[in-house]
Amino acid sequence: MSYKVWFTILSLSYALDTLPQQGTIIIGAIANDGIIIAADSRAGIAGNNKEILAYIDSLPKLTLLINRYPIAFAGKGNLLDKFYINIVKDFNKTEPKNKDVQSCFIDFREYLLNISPRIENTFIGGAYYDSAPWLFSFSDSIKTASQDMFYFNEPELTPYLKKYTDSNISCKKLAIILDSVIHKYAMDAHKEAMIGGPVSIIKISEGNKIEWMQNNLVHKQPKDYATLLSMIKTKKIKTIPVVKDGVRKAIEAMESKSKSLNVLSPP
Repeated sequence: MSYKVWFTILSLSYALDTLPQQGTIIIGAIANDGIIIAADSRAGIAGNNKEILAYIDSLPKLTLLINRYPIAFAGKGNLLDKFYINIVKDFNKTEPKNKDVQSCFIDFREYLLNISPRIENTFIGGAYYDSAPWLFSFSDSIKTASQDMFYFNEPELTPYLKKYTDSNISCKKLAIILDSVIHKYAMDAHKEAMIGGPVSIIKISEGNKIEWMQNNLVHKQPKDYATLLSMIKTKKIKTIPVVKDGVRKAIEAMESKSKSLNVLSPP
């Protein structure tokens, strides 16, 4: 099957596509020797008025479907009471290992929609299909694919990446550029409470061979929302306040959210 069956094919004049999303930065890029997917690892904890109260670093937002198809997500780290990293692990346990990239991502999207019809996230991935490099994205309302050089979720990144769109760049050099761009944008846009931390980057070579170029953080994902809350309360994970008394306020906000998800035992 062609991607045209499943995805809307994008062809933009600047070879840039953006998918609006606050906070997390995820970027797909096609280099001269492969594809790379990059994601920051900072998670802001917001109160009821959406104000960021505190943040934590080194939470994974980049992982693999069926061990060979990289996927990054922007938005909330959890769907109902489960973290996306753990949802991916559950999906991988049940899926055939020989599934092609097209079927894999379509089926993962359907898997998520079966958990909840509302997904407050954007996903970006990359892989070779019919020997050609592709970048793609999906949410609960869109499915898109592109062979342009960059694909990312934050429109304001455009001027940071536009100058590289006509360049013949290797994955190694592009990884350095993307790491720098993510941190510079966060600083320039005053979004350091939402964007930052170690940047995870995966390289995909022809034949869909995978190489972690930096910061594989998948093993650092807490089991569930309640576990993360417990780690913050017991100071097992470093939490940086953004406002006065931000850590305490963040814990209170998370406790309120946990009760609504029914992931904490009743008092």
